[in-house]
Amino acid sequence: MIGSRIEELTSERVAWDIDLDLRTSGVDITDSKQVDEVIGASKGRIILHLAAFVDARKAWEQRNDIDGLCYRVNVLGTRNVAEAAARYGKHLIHVSTDFVFDGESILPYVETTPRNPVEWYGETKRKAEEIVEEVGGHYTIMRIGFPYRAEYQGKGDYVRNIQNGLRNGTLPPQFQDNTTTPTFVDDIARAVEVIAIERPEGIIHMVGSSPLSSYELARKVARLIGIDPDLVKEGSFTEYFAKAGRQYPQHLYMSNALAKQQLNIDLKDIDAGLAELVYQQQKGLE
Repeated sequence: MIGSRIEELTSERVAWDIDLDLRTSGVDITDSKQVDEVIGASKGRIILHLAAFVDARKAWEQRNDIDGLCYRVNVLGTRNVAEAAARYGKHLIHVSTDFVFDGESILPYVETTPRNPVEWYGETKRKAEEIVEEVGGHYTIMRIGFPYRAEYQGKGDYVRNIQNGLRNGTLPPQFQDNTTTPTFVDDIARAVEVIAIERPEGIIHMVGSSPLSSYELARKVARLIGIDPDLVKEGSFTEYFAKAGRQYPQHLYMSNALAKQQLNIDLKDIDAGLAELVYQQQKGLE
């Protein structure tokens, strides 16, 4: 969902020479030999590492299983990519997540906040970040959160799932006691282009500029698509996950101040991002 949009928006200015998508290239990042061979043969100077097992619910079912797909892709796969990048002198842009935090603070998480995940997906991404740092070389760890985009056939995302639920009358109650930082994928794409040029070292948060609850977000989406926002029902994060019997970070508010200050990157607030999303969707239907 993210990689394809990055390619769409940057391909005129950035020459991506090899696509390591398993579906199109056949390269399995959990196979160190395959990864080494293809990265060693690449003439590119940047590696954008987006591959990840991101289904938090399925990851929870695999918790503590180092032979599970989540661990093998997120941890072992990242080690293979990071080691090859360092070996061949490439700058690695490793895409990570806000799930490396515990979600217990209502204050914004900054790049130096200690990692403390509470569930398996976040734990594997924590390990992946630590591997990138341990392997060394030149790298940027780019943390994103709750990405959304106007159109994508492969799967839904945070915002489009809300849109579909509102239109179909199937939207479940939305949490009013959580915090998310939704991020417009087009902004991520532009950020990747800047990082590829500037190559900042270390960790940087690339997220939207509006922390808000799922309930607040759903009401904003409803207004934009012409649906009565009062149709959005309130739900409780605390009650839902107590019944679900699994852990999940409640407040994921990441600060993007560093990205704005150091790289001068425009990261939209939720109103601007949603307005652009709806504009693109309407334009695509014309």
